[in-house]
Amino acid sequence: MNTAEPHVPTPSLCSEVQTSSILTRASTAKAVSHSRAAVACLFAAAALALAGCSKPTAGSSIPARPLLVIALDRSGSMAQDEVRFAQFEALDACTNHALVKHMPTAVFLFDSEPMEVYGPRVPHSEEDMYSIKQTLLHPGGRRRYTRPARLLSRLLTVVEKRSSQQVLAVLLTDGDSELARDEPLFRDVASKLRNAPGLRMLVAGIRPENRQRWRTAFDGMDDRRLRLAGPGPEMSQAVPEFLQAAE
Repeated sequence: MNTAEPHVPTPSLCSEVQTSSILTRASTAKAVSHSRAAVACLFAAAALALAGCSKPTAGSSIPARPLLVIALDRSGSMAQDEVRFAQFEALDACTNHALVKHMPTAVFLFDSEPMEVYGPRVPHSEEDMYSIKQTLLHPGGRRRYTRPARLLSRLLTVVEKRSSQQVLAVLLTDGDSELARDEPLFRDVASKLRNAPGLRMLVAGIRPENRQRWRTAFDGMDDRRLRLAGPGPEMSQAVPEFLQAAE
């Protein structure tokens, strides 16, 4: 008696395609499921982050990063190559500090009037300051009067707008003021700045004959809040020391 082998159907091409299609759909569904889970996790993380960054209550204290203000005197009295190069190095030291500490930074060029040429924002690289450095090394144009009173007025505006934030001001200037009519404004603005509790200021590159005038105008600011440094090596040493002391 012949015993017939049980018939096992051979999978057809059609059934293989159907199986492949099913597997593909299953894989897609699994991927979509994982994607939805990932999105849900992202939303949950965002919710937690928002909860942690909510507006501070009256009892909380979240100190903001200090604002670094750099002012570069480009008047005729600062035209010597060695002075410009010293400013270049000081700007470099400030930029590197701001990069490491993620400090918002604003840069002003000034002679007869201050001009904001950068920021306030956190620099992302040393190249952010490239065009400013080129302006210092190759200033061009006509020489203008030095009017630090106008710069201090602009600084006062910055300080008043950021009354809850510390402001570190680095003024790279010889301290000259070439217009006598600016003297009352200089003294008036200085008296207001010295009463701003969040301000710390370095005047670097100041000439010996200008020190007493600046010290008198800012009388009441101790050495921790106001530092005067001469040109050359004194300027190069004072800038990093001032920034580190403010940490």
